[in-house]
Amino acid sequence: MSHFTEIKTQIKDIEALRLACQELGISLVPNTEARGYYENKTKGD
Repeated sequence: MSHFTEIKTQIKDIEALRLACQELGISLVPNTEARGYYENKTKGD
């Protein structure tokens, strides 16, 4: 069964996060939704 878990995290250097994502070959998508099982969704900043 799918579920969502909330983790409180503070990103203090967004540019460092962008660069890390770029090095990993993944995209950083601001203000988007995560999809779960059977139409479950949660918003991410």
